[in-house]
Amino acid sequence: MMEENSAVGSATKVEKDLSSREVEMLFDKIADPKFPKYQMDIAARSVSYEKVLEYRNLQGFNVLQHAAYYNNHVAMYTLWRHFDWEQLSGQKVSGHNDFAGCTALEIAEKKKYEQSVKRIKDFNKDESNLKNIHKMVRAREIHKIEEICNQDKTAIGVPTDDDLQLTPLHIAAGIGFLEGVILLLNLGADINAVTAFGETALRRASRLGYEDVVKYLVTRNNCDLSKAAKDCYTSLELASLHNFGGVLLKATLAC
Repeated sequence: MMEENSAVGSATKVEKDLSSREVEMLFDKIADPKFPKYQMDIAARSVSYEKVLEYRNLQGFNVLQHAAYYNNHVAMYTLWRHFDWEQLSGQKVSGHNDFAGCTALEIAEKKKYEQSVKRIKDFNKDESNLKNIHKMVRAREIHKIEEICNQDKTAIGVPTDDDLQLTPLHIAAGIGFLEGVILLLNLGADINAVTAFGETALRRASRLGYEDVVKYLVTRNNCDLSKAAKDCYTSLELASLHNFGGVLLKATLAC
């Protein structure tokens, strides 16, 4: 019995160590100015949602504070779309350094990063305007999503109250949340709905490199493969531009 408990404990420790290493790798990518911006999304998707919210590096920074310290706007936007922004932005630096007790916003202010200060304030405002359905999709709470949509059918297609106007389907496709994409479409979401920029869920998933989401969307008979956004790029053209070969293959095979 003791051997079994020891084995379970060891397996749990390995799992925790692995999830910690994945978050550490995300920290490294945020600090690397040469890391391709368009790959930040996949880097964020590969880490544990819960682990990101609780993790601190050696300086006592959470992942958003780390992004603020390095003035990384792409990382900030990525974190807002993938994780609980309200929690990350409200947390304070732990440990003993010049930024102890500071939030991400206060770090940006201390570093005199004016654009980062503006970005964080803008995301704080956008976060306050999110509906519960948007937050549940971002958190990948599949049962909560179904519960909300069953109680209020209009929630399926309600856009975010910001310049982007993302529907729940766009949010799910944009974070590679395939289970959420499938559920929302089965509940009646419009597969060809567009954002304020004219982007469909397919184009969004193609742009960000989510092969499994693309593969599913292109198999739906009513999915418009040729729809272009305001920059005139279609889903396939964007996937090619960002060298997402897997996305191209999945979409091309369906044509």
